[in-house]
Amino acid sequence: MRKINATFDLELLKLLDANEEVRRLGRSAVLRKAVKQYLRRSPAARLRDARSGP
Repeated sequence: MRKINATFDLELLKLLDANEEVRRLGRSAVLRKAVKQYLRRSPAARLRDARSGP
């Protein structure tokens, strides 16, 4: 894995850190999960899936 830097506003960071899953798994694990979900739902992913067919 590689480290990256990300910038969050303070209120969003407070909400993230207050989350039970974040406290249990850690920020990095939860953010990786969120990015994976985002990429699966992105228009590019839908287009790729439509092109590959059943």
